[in-house]
Amino acid sequence: MSGVGLQSVGTRIERCSNCETPLPLCEALIPEDARIWLCAGCDTEYCACLAPNYSINELRGVHPEPFIFDTELIQPINPEMAEFAKRFGARDNNNVEKRSATRHPVIAPITAIEFDDDLRPVGSPLQMICRNLSTGGICLINDRAIPNKFLVLELPGGGGMPIQTLAHVLRRRPLGPYQDIGTEFVTKLASSNSKMLR
Repeated sequence: MSGVGLQSVGTRIERCSNCETPLPLCEALIPEDARIWLCAGCDTEYCACLAPNYSINELRGVHPEPFIFDTELIQPINPEMAEFAKRFGARDNNNVEKRSATRHPVIAPITAIEFDDDLRPVGSPLQMICRNLSTGGICLINDRAIPNKFLVLELPGGGGMPIQTLAHVLRRRPLGPYQDIGTEFVTKLASSNSKMLR
């Protein structure tokens, strides 16, 4: 994985100063490159940038800023793809032995946007179809390939408040005329009512 350019990062922030959670952050030498991150262990706030060569496990130690979806830019799901998802269902006999958590069949639209290695949005938000999910990840159907390594997904939450999560794309493969995208959940984004937005 890569963070922002080496010329804009300062000293590595290895661990949270409050709870010792490993962090994927560096001091930002250029203020415009800094973003707000919350430690996943204790909610300590950091104004920093991603470190070069961070790991997925280190990403689990932070909650990035929430993403504001512009609903006017979201393209509706192709009706043919929705029909395909209903017909195909949540079947998947491949790689069952590799899963650490049971996947449950769920056919539902999910709002998403691609994120690059620096965890910045790429392109416009879109809707995909969830075909199954577990505590560890989600399997999606889309009408085009997803070249980036990350997706930010907005999932329904309790009390009507959506939950945003960063998902790492592990698998991309054709599924009939569509794309089957297997992901693992990495970390939640900070909620819109977190202290970082007050």
